[in-house]
Amino acid sequence: MKKIYLILLILAALMVVIVGYTIFTWMQAKGEVRQYCSQLSEGTSVDAAKGMALKRGLRFYSSQLPNSKGEYSALVTSSGVMGRYVCVVEHNGRTVTKARLQFND
Repeated sequence: MKKIYLILLILAALMVVIVGYTIFTWMQAKGEVRQYCSQLSEGTSVDAAKGMALKRGLRFYSSQLPNSKGEYSALVTSSGVMGRYVCVVEHNGRTVTKARLQFND
C-alpha cells in the first residue's frame, strides 16, 4: 500500500513540474513576442526587423505578394504561444510602416 502512495506522489509531483514548465515557457514566449512588437519602430528596415526576430528565436513569415494598397505584411510569432500571439508587421518592401500585436483566439 505504501508503494502505491509513493507512486501516486511521484506522479503528482511530475504533473506539477510538467504543467509549471508549460505555463512558464508559454508566458516567456508571449513576453518575447510582445516585447519585439513594442520595440519595432516605423522606418526599421525589413531585413533588420527579420534579424531582430530571428535573434530572439521568433519566427518571421513574410508575404510574397502585396495587398491592394501595395503593402506587404509579415507575421512574427513563437512556437511557444502556438500562434495565439502574433506581431503583424506591415511594410512597403523596404521599411516597416506599422507593427501591432494581435491576439488570435
